[in-house]
Amino acid sequence: MPQAKILIVEDEAIAAENIAGRLRQQGYDVVGIVDSGAEAIKEASNVKPDLILMDIMLKGEIDGVAAAVEISRQSPTAVVFMTAFGDESTLQRAKVAEPFGYLIKPFKSHELRATIEIALRKQEADLRLQAALEKEAQLRHQVESLNNLKSEFVSVLSHEFRTPLSSIYLSTDLLESQGYKLSDEKKSKRYAHIRRAIARMTKLLDDITSISKSELGKLEPKPTSFQLGKFCADLIDEFRQEYSSYEIGFLDRSNNRNAYLDEKLLYQILHNLLSNAIKYSPVGGAVNLHLTCMPLEDASQLAGQNLPFSTDAAVFSVQDWGIGIPSHAQTRIFDAFFRAENVDTIPGDGLGLAIVKNYADILGGVVLVESELGVGSTFTVVLPLGSS
Repeated sequence: MPQAKILIVEDEAIAAENIAGRLRQQGYDVVGIVDSGAEAIKEASNVKPDLILMDIMLKGEIDGVAAAVEISRQSPTAVVFMTAFGDESTLQRAKVAEPFGYLIKPFKSHELRATIEIALRKQEADLRLQAALEKEAQLRHQVESLNNLKSEFVSVLSHEFRTPLSSIYLSTDLLESQGYKLSDEKKSKRYAHIRRAIARMTKLLDDITSISKSELGKLEPKPTSFQLGKFCADLIDEFRQEYSSYEIGFLDRSNNRNAYLDEKLLYQILHNLLSNAIKYSPVGGAVNLHLTCMPLEDASQLAGQNLPFSTDAAVFSVQDWGIGIPSHAQTRIFDAFFRAENVDTIPGDGLGLAIVKNYADILGGVVLVESELGVGSTFTVVLPLGSS
């Protein structure tokens, strides 16, 4: 079992060394001795002790109580006060810092050990309780998210399914009642209507299933090693065949780098971003995918934040010159079922970007957005290249 790390804050040098000697004899690790409140705050931040023995009456502007309050604000560190004054006013001042113990000088070795052990056990219990409360809050949030998702699901089903179901009903009714009158070409069009309606409903159900799994933490990434440039080029070819009336460009600056990622999750991220870019662009408009691989430091500078991984980065940018996103809506675009007011009659369920954000989180990356109303949007996904 590792030794408890203890920091001593005492402005009497002889008393501090005496306490340190006793602590070492009792098996504790004395990680430092300082003689002022300011030094105590600084040293506590550096050495991260398990417990601090703090003299209340310290020289300087910051006494032991003030130092303990500041240290506790920065991190949950157990503090035991030491003082030669056991009067009521001193005790009342010490309560402000919510100490884990209180020793009246001079104290004996067994009193020192007992106070420290009780303080350490109390700190462990407090940390376990805090962890349990955080877990409970997380579970409560998941339940609330699921309930909200169910409510939104019912609302979306009633709204989004009405149009394709009506199309299926009308087409089947027409085929049943007047099929013998229709030409093969008209029959084919009706069957195509039915297939598109079924595909629309299937996609909505798939999107809701994906969101539900990711919200509940049931999606585990299954990374494999693959070449990013070829992966993106194949995806772009797929889109060019399906959307031949659009100008879909691809700029590959990956230098034939391999990534160690979940291909299915990455496919869904890029597919949703490209689909959105096309959906909200005028027919014949341009949509571009840029792929770059870069060192972590450069990627962090690009993202304007410290990234949550330690490898080189793969940066995917999808750019369009479509309707853009209102500035006030950009903070909500990753919420499930949210759609900005300027989408008008453009069909959609408001789940695509929620899936992009959830999947990027699962892969350990970040999503950035830049958009201007009436000018267009650029979505950038920064992911770890990883290592196999």
